[in-house]
Amino acid sequence: MWILHEGRYTLLKRYTKQFVPAKEPQAYSYGPRLDQIQDQNQYYLLRPDKTLVPLKLTLNMLQAAAPELALKTVPGAGKASTDAEWAAVLAAAEKE
Repeated sequence: MWILHEGRYTLLKRYTKQFVPAKEPQAYSYGPRLDQIQDQNQYYLLRPDKTLVPLKLTLNMLQAAAPELALKTVPGAGKASTDAEWAAVLAAAEKE
């Protein structure tokens, strides 16, 4: 588990792999014929009361997980898309 931002709120990232078995081939089927391993990132927000909230990295999900922070007023919050950008948004929101 990686720590993307550490402060009053902590943004965590967990990297997982998921095994997806192949389905039995059917006539005229275009589904996957081989087993697959899919990479997934899971994000969590550790609140000051030590509760861990799973979330997706969107502005609405972060605002719902941390209602005390005024994330919508932080410049660049609407355009943030990468891990580093969301960590910078949280850092700017905690300074206010």
